[in-house]
Amino acid sequence: MTLSARRLGIILGLSSQEVNVLLKMEGFQDGLPGEYYPTEKGKSYMVVKMDDNGQGGFAARDWEWAEWDESIINEIGEITLERRKDIRAYARELRAEKKRIEEINRRNYEQNEQKSERHFESDADTEGSKKKSNRRSIIKAFLEHILGR
Repeated sequence: MTLSARRLGIILGLSSQEVNVLLKMEGFQDGLPGEYYPTEKGKSYMVVKMDDNGQGGFAARDWEWAEWDESIINEIGEITLERRKDIRAYARELRAEKKRIEEINRRNYEQNEQKSERHFESDADTEGSKKKSNRRSIIKAFLEHILGR
């Protein structure tokens, strides 16, 4: 039988987030909260499940999640009070790290947007001056033709 992080948490007396942190600490998975993936050690215990909402077209949604073979409970071992404190401390560190990364990504995105806007504006200015220059040369040629120069 396979168990989700939530179901493992019920058995171990932990939240699903704490279970994911524990699995990372024990080397079964890696990554940050919401972005975990199995390590070589964890691949033999994990299976990815998928479901959808049964809708088609625009309303269609699907999702996937990891489930772990119940034998992983024996590999994890006992959850002592001290171990629980370590798990929670590490969970705080991981959440803070993810928040830092998201903030850096947000700032980079905003900077790229600003650069893109400036580039677009400078291109528009260049295009505008090219059009003005082209209009001037057409008018000049027309006047020269009419005036016979």
